[in-house]
Amino acid sequence: MFRLYFPNKNYAALYLHVFVESIGHRILEIFTGVLFYHLGMPLPFILLFFGFEFGLRGLISPISPVIVSKIGVRNAVALSYFFLLIFFVLVGITHVSLILGFSSFIFQSLSRGIYYPCIDTIHSVFVKDGSRGKQYTLELVFVAIAGLLAVSVGASVLAGNFLLAVIVLVVVLALAVVSLFFMDTVPFTATARVSDSYRFLASTEFRQNILPLSGQSIAIIANQIVVPLYLFILVKESTSSFSFVVVLGIIIQMIITLLYGVWVDRKGYKKTLEGASFLQAIGNIGYILAMRASSLLVFLIGFNNTTWAMYSSNYNSRIQEKANKSLNPFLFNTAVQMTLCFVEIVALAIFALIAWRWNNAVFPVIFICSIFSLFISTKYFKD
Repeated sequence: MFRLYFPNKNYAALYLHVFVESIGHRILEIFTGVLFYHLGMPLPFILLFFGFEFGLRGLISPISPVIVSKIGVRNAVALSYFFLLIFFVLVGITHVSLILGFSSFIFQSLSRGIYYPCIDTIHSVFVKDGSRGKQYTLELVFVAIAGLLAVSVGASVLAGNFLLAVIVLVVVLALAVVSLFFMDTVPFTATARVSDSYRFLASTEFRQNILPLSGQSIAIIANQIVVPLYLFILVKESTSSFSFVVVLGIIIQMIITLLYGVWVDRKGYKKTLEGASFLQAIGNIGYILAMRASSLLVFLIGFNNTTWAMYSSNYNSRIQEKANKSLNPFLFNTAVQMTLCFVEIVALAIFALIAWRWNNAVFPVIFICSIFSLFISTKYFKD
């Protein structure tokens, strides 16, 4: 059993990296929108904040291969964390100025635009085909554990203990960089031209991925970006209730996710993705119903965390497998990020307009769009 999940040192280093990096990432993912809302930022502006962040990230992603070609992948990841720390500091002082907090999206975009093409390519080339399901779901369990730690740190941010959160973030990001040095030399080359990423995005090889990835991008908005803020509003902005619901949901997720990874590797991606997408769509319907029955929240969070982990582990494993088979995995993963981000800025701008006119009524609209997007992402994905 141990060798199934740790066949070599690269896997162990990946698990360590994902765990420590996810502590910082989950703090930001769960609490950024919540903190903005708690401090009085209007809902449309919060949606625009994430939209601008994704849009700028999409423009920055083609620069990632160029940076790696100059300074190497480990130094590029370290640079991304430097920008992430600046972002976190700006978010933490949003109480001084909402404008200052809103502008922090620039540094989040710089960080994630550099980081994701790097880490996705590392996964693509190091993880063996046929074991990606087990590997990715174990990573998601580590992400869930990191989420438990992140909830406690994020709650302290809402309570005003920002210094503790900064110290935690500095430590985990430093450990995340160190973990990369336990890996073998990364066996891929990066391009020195930004234009190469745009050419690859428009190439025949990649074009078939644009529609399913567009569907995935809407599902990401609904199930990763919007859900924490939606829950915070449903529990009447109670930090303790919000943290309690999130923690219980994470625990339920961990119990089921590992079993799903084994199932994926045995049955294959095609037979398991449709089931995961269907269950996630049911969960999105549940979120809409929860507007009138908040007592369902604990069950819904556990169910949706689990089904989202099932869906995303399956989907991301397939994307990484395709990237590994590509002539240039780095360009492939960069094009993936560009597609996701460019669709997300358009979608979030539309959702922000809806929120400006109808406020919280935007949430059921987002979840309904997610249901259709899950179908598109599954139906049109081609191996």
